[in-house]
Amino acid sequence: MQENAKDLARVLDVVQSADILIGIQSCQNEQTIAGVIQAALEGLKQAAPGAKALVLVVDTGPADGTGNAVRNFPISGTGITLHYHAEAPSFRPVAPYHGSEGREVAFRTILEASRTLGIRACVLLSGDLKSISPGWIGCLLDPLLQHGYDYVAPVYQRHRYDGTLSQTTLYPLMQTLYGKAVQQPLAGEAAFSRTIVEELLLDRFWNFESLRPAVDLWRATAMVAGKYRGCQAVLGRLVREQSRHSIDVSDTLVQLAGSAFTMMELHSDAWKKNTPTDIPIFGAYQVANAETVSVNLDTMIERFRIGVREFMKIWSVFLTKEIRTFLQKAALQPNAKFHIPDEVWAEIIFSFALAHHRKMMNQQHLIQTLTPLYLGKTASFIQETRHLSPEEFEAAVGQINRAFGDMKYFLKVNWTN
Repeated sequence: MQENAKDLARVLDVVQSADILIGIQSCQNEQTIAGVIQAALEGLKQAAPGAKALVLVVDTGPADGTGNAVRNFPISGTGITLHYHAEAPSFRPVAPYHGSEGREVAFRTILEASRTLGIRACVLLSGDLKSISPGWIGCLLDPLLQHGYDYVAPVYQRHRYDGTLSQTTLYPLMQTLYGKAVQQPLAGEAAFSRTIVEELLLDRFWNFESLRPAVDLWRATAMVAGKYRGCQAVLGRLVREQSRHSIDVSDTLVQLAGSAFTMMELHSDAWKKNTPTDIPIFGAYQVANAETVSVNLDTMIERFRIGVREFMKIWSVFLTKEIRTFLQKAALQPNAKFHIPDEVWAEIIFSFALAHHRKMMNQQHLIQTLTPLYLGKTASFIQETRHLSPEEFEAAVGQINRAFGDMKYFLKVNWTN
């Protein structure tokens, strides 16, 4: 791997400077990487003709055909430099929720290359994209180059329930805490200007090993919690190559909810006083239509009931008596009438955040006990919204955001008490 680092250093030394860097984070993407590179090259030609550019593929996965696919890609005549860089795979006992080992390593390498080259703009892509088109590059670059934004977050057209953790928890939590939020806080794609490269490299995030699997969430949080000028860009439909890894919902919550709570600690000054603002969206966003729900709601509700039986003693340490009483009654509801109100869910999340802040118990074990409650809320949310029109569905998501906003006083009053 030292030789790989030397190769990258030599390429950067030859390039010396660049206007744009396209950084592609890859992990065993031999089937899709060529399509992503092709879209990046065509997009650069359309959006920034004549710009000096480097397309850097950083591969953090086990050896497969990705390297050969990049090295054999026809690049001559484009005027663009393409380089493949392999980093040592970083394996954890539990796979990251997004399935790509070492994504934070890839992102840091891309940041460091951006700093070395003094780029005007960097576009961050994932190597597993199947739905990418050349137009994505312009959508991500334009706000930086033409409108002076520091950061661009993507907005995708997705299945209505593809991302219930973001819809029910991460987005409303971010919006409530920082006064603004990006619609898809777990997106692997983004764009940013050189203005913030150094600040991202110096961020305290890199000192927390536990945060690293949630690098995408950290990047989005850093943008809304910082004093950056950010926006969002509509990219269209999102389809990725199916991940080789499967991860349990409990592990996903430990990585994401746990990281969100830790970032509350790091950005407490920002969320204790903020002014709510909207993040502009470039492009026309279409609300997703209802689609067939393939999840088993009965199983999710049953896991909620089991959790109420098994974890009530733990929850009694930090959940109010009113919430505990509600949960016990909810466990007795017939499935067809099962319901967890948004205001109850908001108080549960803030109560877990406070318990995490006070280190009342092992933080990983704490978040694991959130799993049955999250499954219950997700089942309730799907059951109540699956027959709604697109506009009614968006209104339901907005109601969750308002419920979180109404509970912020609960968090602020109890944070220092």
